[in-house]
Amino acid sequence: MNLVQADKTAFAVSIRLSVRSATTAVRFPCLFSVQWRTNNQKTSVETARYSPQGGKTDFNEDLLLKTEVAFDKVARRFLKKETQVQLNLISKSRPDQSKLVGRVTIDLASILN
Repeated sequence: MNLVQADKTAFAVSIRLSVRSATTAVRFPCLFSVQWRTNNQKTSVETARYSPQGGKTDFNEDLLLKTEVAFDKVARRFLKKETQVQLNLISKSRPDQSKLVGRVTIDLASILN
């Protein structure tokens, strides 16, 4: 797929993220999930909801994000494409409302370059 500019091309990519565990200090009944999304929120994948055991939540899941990344033909590099990995808390008293409790930003271009 070509972008508007002749010196750039977009590539469809699939990148796998292994989500193993999270450590938290929450002392009330809740669940956790991990969401990986692009900053424009057009692409998003999420783990199942897990209950913490002794301050640690084991996910042991792989997330597969499919998106497009622009490539600069002149510089011969992928252009910055930030994604976010978010840890969400879901209270058992309000399961329809998740709260963001942690976030990491990952630039896909730094991985691809």
